[in-house]
Amino acid sequence: MKKTTLAAFVLFSEEIFFADAERVQLHHNPPTYEMIAAQKAKLANRYSAVNDPSNGEVPVKDYSNTQYFVKASIGTPAQEFTVVPDTGSSNLWVYSSNCKSIPCRTHSTYDSAASSTYSSDGEAFDIEYGSGGVHGYVSSDVATLGAGTS
Repeated sequence: MKKTTLAAFVLFSEEIFFADAERVQLHHNPPTYEMIAAQKAKLANRYSAVNDPSNGEVPVKDYSNTQYFVKASIGTPAQEFTVVPDTGSSNLWVYSSNCKSIPCRTHSTYDSAASSTYSSDGEAFDIEYGSGGVHGYVSSDVATLGAGTS
């Protein structure tokens, strides 16, 4: 009995929905050169600050809304890296020059011996992601993202 009542209600609802629908004619307005030029100027103005490192903003490269990449400098003298910020923690990790696994052979590695500002903590850490894990030791050094240093 309940199934029959539900089916009758669905059919009744569709009839009401389609009975109230009406057609609306759409008109295409192709963009003019002036409209495109104004849009381009607006976007250039909005995003020009991203390319200015003195404003404190960090340029971010977006890869299909799934990963975001930023440039980072670590150590003294600076060692350059492209990193994926871990938005789930306040830690920045990079591969060590002491690492022997396959990902370390295909990515830039951090050489702590080359940095005069490196400080070893020695505490072990493990971070698990959906695609795998990262394991290593906590250390500290100066790091720069954009114009900011920590």
